[in-house]
Amino acid sequence: MRNNVTLVMTRRPRVEFVWLHKQEMHKGRKVSTSYYEVIDDAEEERQLFGTLDPDSHKRVGGDKAAKKAISGQWGTMAVVSGPVVGAAHRGTPSLVGRSVICGLAQSRMPPGAKPQVEQITLAGQTVSLVTDGSVPLKTVAEFDTMERYRTNDNKDAWYVRLPVQPWNPYALDITTNAQVGRFHEKMGIRAGQIGKCFVVRGHSVKQRNGNSAGILVHEAPNPSWLTGCIAPRLKNHRDFAGETRSCVQALDVIYKAMGHSRRCHLIIVD
Repeated sequence: MRNNVTLVMTRRPRVEFVWLHKQEMHKGRKVSTSYYEVIDDAEEERQLFGTLDPDSHKRVGGDKAAKKAISGQWGTMAVVSGPVVGAAHRGTPSLVGRSVICGLAQSRMPPGAKPQVEQITLAGQTVSLVTDGSVPLKTVAEFDTMERYRTNDNKDAWYVRLPVQPWNPYALDITTNAQVGRFHEKMGIRAGQIGKCFVVRGHSVKQRNGNSAGILVHEAPNPSWLTGCIAPRLKNHRDFAGETRSCVQALDVIYKAMGHSRRCHLIIVD
């Protein structure tokens, strides 16, 4: 069975974190544990990363461990299925707004389709989706997402990542990736499906060398496995550093919803 599946993702509200490590004594032995420290406000950011010196343009002060720690950002993703989805809009649009977003989505619609606006809830907020109206829209699941955020050595620089694109969904194709395969083998997951993930098509993100960035959607228990990619996980599992099961289960939900289709779509709305 084939099905239209669309992933609708938001990075709002912004929730940034750093992945930290600590050593504790347990039964006379040092045990290393890792955890996520969410940055709640500007004061906590200053405590972790220090302040920017206007003369040297470098950060001074702050927590030495955090200044070189791996930085990440949480987001939220809804999985919807049924009709073709051509665009998204945060909130409930006015009559004029409905006409505008339906017009913007028209090129994504099948011939003869009559676009209509339907609402979902994403991260506790209303998001309006323009669909082709062919079948009822169904929300399959809502997940948390993890992305890399600030770079390791410069907390005023950011990793590449997909930009917001509410009017032109990114195509996601199921693929097999060797690097993801090595991760699956290391973590002991995806037996029989080593390397299975999504590759993002149609983006314009470049690496620092000018080449197109290879952006994937795949499992990642922590942001060290992400350098521009996106990792969904089951909702309310943000505190579980190092966990892979919730990541595998989230992607399995998407694969199952797609049926025999090899492509779904991603809309990022902020």
